[in-house]
Amino acid sequence: MSQQSSQSQPTSDLEENQERQQNVINESLEEKSESARTQYSLFHPGSIDWFVLRQFLLLFLGTMILISIIFIIMDYLNSADVFNQKCQQHNISLPVALYHFYMPRLLVLFDALLTACVILPSIILINQMVKHNETLALACMGIRRVRAAYMIFVASIVLIAIFALCREFVLPAQRAVIGCDINSFFDRNKARVEPKTDPLTNVYITGEALDLDQHAIIQPSFSMPVITLDKYGQTISADIAIWQNEILGDATTPTRPAGFLLRNVVAEKCLDNQPSIDINDKTILYTPVNHEDWLKKGECFLVSGIEFDDLTLNAELQEYSSITELRRIMERMPDYQRRDAAITLHKRMTRPFIDFCIIFVGLSFILANDNRLLLILLKAALWWGCSWIIINMFSALAGDSDKLISPAMAAWIPLILFSAMAAYVWDKVYY
Repeated sequence: MSQQSSQSQPTSDLEENQERQQNVINESLEEKSESARTQYSLFHPGSIDWFVLRQFLLLFLGTMILISIIFIIMDYLNSADVFNQKCQQHNISLPVALYHFYMPRLLVLFDALLTACVILPSIILINQMVKHNETLALACMGIRRVRAAYMIFVASIVLIAIFALCREFVLPAQRAVIGCDINSFFDRNKARVEPKTDPLTNVYITGEALDLDQHAIIQPSFSMPVITLDKYGQTISADIAIWQNEILGDATTPTRPAGFLLRNVVAEKCLDNQPSIDINDKTILYTPVNHEDWLKKGECFLVSGIEFDDLTLNAELQEYSSITELRRIMERMPDYQRRDAAITLHKRMTRPFIDFCIIFVGLSFILANDNRLLLILLKAALWWGCSWIIINMFSALAGDSDKLISPAMAAWIPLILFSAMAAYVWDKVYY
């Protein structure tokens, strides 16, 4: 009995030692795992985070450079002869002309393709990590694939903010270059007249061209509204119409509102011998008879409720205006055109949030456990086509109607629906 007890005691001691060593090893592994999770917390990015961010930015820049090269080559080849000829005539080097002509257009292109330029590098990066078993190594450390893509979300927010600032400050300054062709690009002081209806007087304004240096319309034509301003003819034309800002006046200078000074006026009745026209006790058409102190023979002054810059903006270029400019443009529009302008204004305000929702859902598809690239792309394409296009189309159609929804609601409905979709998709991926 004594021999058996002496043999069992060393065996039990050995088992206890082995169990104790195993507990120490488990505690050490738990500490390392906890240390790794702490190191890669949201507020303490680690080496993996900086690696993911660096790779994502390299892929993003590579995507932008590739798109830029393809766009410039395809567009330049269509007009290479004219472009080279204009460069020689104006003594401008070809690289400088290409830079100033295509850089604003590339900004517009990248602004339209922002979500695709973010999602495509993310797909490539995550699939590379899966292919090299890097996500498996992170999973062994207790770090989920969603957490590994944390810096991609941060970079996406920064890129969305940068492009939002670009829409507010850079694109409005480059609007003239964006809307011009090659001929008008090399002749910056001329521009095409975008016909407008004056909201103050209902006068329809058009012309042959705009002189941007003088702020004038060359060969203007003013179609006067019936009953109110057609007293001297339904159309008043001139050689030039110079835009003049409002003059408050003093003891020696008469006060007058903003408008156009027409020279060499042509009308059905000679305006030199006709009195000025008033509407609601306000003078709208000034003639030399009543204002010979500052109007000469053959001249007249037409009060206008629009600004000269409005004549350079068509519906396409108006989208490149800042929020402040869109508000001013909407105030100067006729009532029947304000709904479209209001929808454009509210869409500009919701654009950064919608971009983030699209990127958020796209990344959620990528971070799902499914590693089949074709299926991920198919899901993203179906979601984009069936959700984004359809919701935008129906909300815009409903916003155009006076009885369905307001312009503000037409712009905010896509954001509300996309936010709900993003939350639903993220819930499926994260939990």
